[in-house]
Amino acid sequence: MHGIEPLSFTVDVTTPGWHDLVVYRSDAAILFDRIIIETRAGAAGDGLVGPPESPNNIAAPQRATVAPRPRTMPELRRLPAIRTSVDETSTVQGVRDAEAAKSDNETAASVAVTDGQVRITGHRAGTAEISITVGGQAWVASVTVGRAAGAPVGAYLERDGSAVLDAADALEKSASATAIDGNNGTHGWALARNGLQVVPPADAGAKAQWLATSAAQAEALFKAGPTEKVNGSSAAGAPPRLDFTVAIQTRGTYYLFVNTSNPNADADSYHVVVDGQWRYQSGKSGPETGFETWYGSTSVAGAALTLEPGEHTISLAPREAGLVLNQIALTTDDTPGLTGFQAPSGRRASAS
Repeated sequence: MHGIEPLSFTVDVTTPGWHDLVVYRSDAAILFDRIIIETRAGAAGDGLVGPPESPNNIAAPQRATVAPRPRTMPELRRLPAIRTSVDETSTVQGVRDAEAAKSDNETAASVAVTDGQVRITGHRAGTAEISITVGGQAWVASVTVGRAAGAPVGAYLERDGSAVLDAADALEKSASATAIDGNNGTHGWALARNGLQVVPPADAGAKAQWLATSAAQAEALFKAGPTEKVNGSSAAGAPPRLDFTVAIQTRGTYYLFVNTSNPNADADSYHVVVDGQWRYQSGKSGPETGFETWYGSTSVAGAALTLEPGEHTISLAPREAGLVLNQIALTTDDTPGLTGFQAPSGRRASAS
């Protein structure tokens, strides 16, 4: 149970620099403990009372002032949540005479206004929030984009020494792509902005780690009972896991890279398992907290994966809760220089 009731909302900040945040009370009895500004989902962590106050050694001490009430208070209307699919365009129900609309994540879902109606098109499995202006008032709605109906669910096809997988495919829970929650009843996978996140996320004040530095320790970890904490782990049980089947055509040495949006330095590492055998945990020279950024651990022991032609199971499990996986790339190039999202590999029509 949290010791606070978060009241979340979105504020668009279009320019860097100093900004004034004004809060008006609606009810006489409301009590504010703190205001948390989060520029990346999950960055504030999941502590019981929120993060500590940020350091401030720039501005001189000032007394809080009561701002004058504006003549007209803007009305914010939240619409029912919207679900759509990749390559599907749908009309937002209950909205007429819209003047403008904007998506905060056009990678997942774009939005357009036509003759006063708002149309949403899904592009990638993920989440977005759309803002709509109607008669000068602000309306918002959350959007969840799922995989395209009828999309192939077979093994991913390696071509020319490369295979790219979208992490969110694992929500299909097929024989070739599946997401498995942890067995402790607390940690599992949730659709994030453009990928999957292990929730609830950890932070420096509430760490949740599943530790293993050898094959023997990994075996104990993945066999752990719901209440067991093995290898000095702070989290109980076996960790959540993503399993993908990749059909290798080109024999060679492959390296694994992940595109992540990890919220903090205590939620940014993972284990790699190939064909049921633990190979390594990600090795960091520094925090891997870049937004939609590619990382790889090519220098650690076990990172060079020799794969023969045929189908192989590639599994990733969090070392720390809060890990966000957007895409996974398997390539024979140990320095591929990946930027942005890559075109996903083709797949067989169904599992073999």
